[in-house]
Amino acid sequence: MAHGHGGTSAPRPGSAPTPVQAAGRLATDWERRMDEVERPHRDALQRFLRGLANPARPVFMFFTGGKLHLVDRAVRYLTAENLILIGSALSGEEAAWLREHHSYPLFEIPIRVDGNTVWEFLFDCCDANFAWVDSDCFVFDPALPGALFDAIEADPDKIAIAGTFVFRPVELVCTPFAAVNTRVVRQVRDQVGQVTPGPYAYVNTPLGRTVPHAVARRVTAAHRAAMGRVVALDERGRPAAPQEGILDAYGDGSLFPATWRGSDRIPAATVASGRLHLILDTLVLYELVALGLGFSVRPVLRIGNYLGLEGVQGTSQVLHVGGVASHLELPPEAVSTDRVGLGLGHRMHRARQVDRALLEQLVAAGAPDAYEERMARLGPPEAAADRLSRESVIAELASAGITGFL
Repeated sequence: MAHGHGGTSAPRPGSAPTPVQAAGRLATDWERRMDEVERPHRDALQRFLRGLANPARPVFMFFTGGKLHLVDRAVRYLTAENLILIGSALSGEEAAWLREHHSYPLFEIPIRVDGNTVWEFLFDCCDANFAWVDSDCFVFDPALPGALFDAIEADPDKIAIAGTFVFRPVELVCTPFAAVNTRVVRQVRDQVGQVTPGPYAYVNTPLGRTVPHAVARRVTAAHRAAMGRVVALDERGRPAAPQEGILDAYGDGSLFPATWRGSDRIPAATVASGRLHLILDTLVLYELVALGLGFSVRPVLRIGNYLGLEGVQGTSQVLHVGGVASHLELPPEAVSTDRVGLGLGHRMHRARQVDRALLEQLVAAGAPDAYEERMARLGPPEAAADRLSRESVIAELASAGITGFL
């Protein structure tokens, strides 16, 4: 993966620090260059948020171009008084379609960014507590958004984050549907300085990010000190035992859950390329640091983690279809039919069926032309490569109490 810092340079010595630099967040030249690319868009989002008529309890949904079929379905389920859409690299046709079909405020980021970028923007820009819902997360229970806010506001000096999906064994809230206490964000930053919700590593690496200019942030001594009160660390300051939400990076560029280490879920060629280092996925380092400082997390539901779980990640209240937003961008070996019985292959084939079903619905309703092209890329509805038929996915969802979705 190319580093791709966008051809920009770090600020000149002696120049006025940005708000992020003033908070002591930027730890490496890689991060400074990333901030140079992203700063204008972060500042634009801050101005956008300040201009909103209703700043209370915002719920943000981020998506990139090509994902209207997910957003359209997700917002039809979600009951939130203050839903705000954030789109990255949308075509003019997509933006026009959204504004024609949905009345929610839309903030457009003209460059391509990933969800980690937007998570960091919101940590920097939001004064009010906020919630996040992935575009491939479908919230069926109208009471859930309010329940997440109620959870963090029940003890505003203590509870850092609430959510419906969790990592284990240290129980951490996952990203698909979560609410953040911004008062705690400020308190954590006051104590450890550099901390964001994005992915972290112990080396300079772009792994863990999906856009060329972005990199994983570096774990600092202050992070290690706080995390060491929650998880055992090895002699290099890394979590010593596998934890969901921590990824192993391999020499071939693959990332797999640390909890899969030593299992046959990881291709032999990947294992042979050598395990290089750890990456702490979105929110993981922030939560471990917050826990180490005495704050807490509050699962409103305890739905098992969405990395590596073969079963449906959801209930009759909320469903996260892991991979539906990204399966077409994965290498062929990740969705190989001979691995469909394993966690990743199974999940990606389920994602493919859900993706197709939602695409068909949007195209039938008059989607932009690019969505017909995307549907063609998926092949015929019952392609031989798809061992999981739509009927089997429907049955799998029904076993989790989810009916009428497909």
